[in-house]
Amino acid sequence: MKNRIINFCIVIILMLVAGTIMLIQKDTEPTLLKSKVKLAIPDKFDIYSGYDILFCQNLECGRSYKSSELKLKGTNLCLKCEAELDTISIGEKLSLPEDTKMTKKNFLSGDGREIRVSIVLSGYEQKSIHRPQQCLPAQGFSIDSTKVETFSINENKELNVTMLELRLPDGLGSYSKFYYAYWFIGPESESASHLERLLLMSKDRVFRNVASQWAYIAISIESFEGDVDGKQELKQFIKELYPYVVNDG
Repeated sequence: MKNRIINFCIVIILMLVAGTIMLIQKDTEPTLLKSKVKLAIPDKFDIYSGYDILFCQNLECGRSYKSSELKLKGTNLCLKCEAELDTISIGEKLSLPEDTKMTKKNFLSGDGREIRVSIVLSGYEQKSIHRPQQCLPAQGFSIDSTKVETFSINENKELNVTMLELRLPDGLGSYSKFYYAYWFIGPESESASHLERLLLMSKDRVFRNVASQWAYIAISIESFEGDVDGKQELKQFIKELYPYVVNDG
């Protein structure tokens, strides 16, 4: 608890300093430094095949569809109300800055479990990205554990991700369990820490007059009782996906 308060104070102080300098620099438009993330997720790589998730843009409808389902029906419109579809839901579009970009795709794991991938790409503002601990409870999830895990992407790179273990009640006295991994990727660095990302963004804005574009990548898989394979499958998936969505050259 003490560390959280100290970290919170550090962020507030840095943001106040940043705000002061931004007022001084208000006539100078910051340069947007783009993230290393490529927003397009391939439909197929290694043993994995996936499909996009598309959302109805009618606020009163708000349905979502698999791209494969729409292809079978021969349409690019909502099957219920015939409104336009997008890769970002209408609720997210209304609550996030206009220059926020997002894509979601689902895959099947080697043993048939669904793997869900979400990438959010910010623009000039910081409000596009937030910690999943803020929104997951609102979606009904309980967070059982939080841990930073490190594993090899290739022989030259170690990746840090924050791994959450989640529970989702089914309303009948039982629940489903999930592993949920996330991390952040900026123009020049990566981090499993939301606080570190905020500090790096503030430093770039204050000392370089640069608006750093960051991406939030979240990947989840269902877990079963006494299951260790789910976590290993998730790590293997991240390892295989990484070179397709991150420009590390």
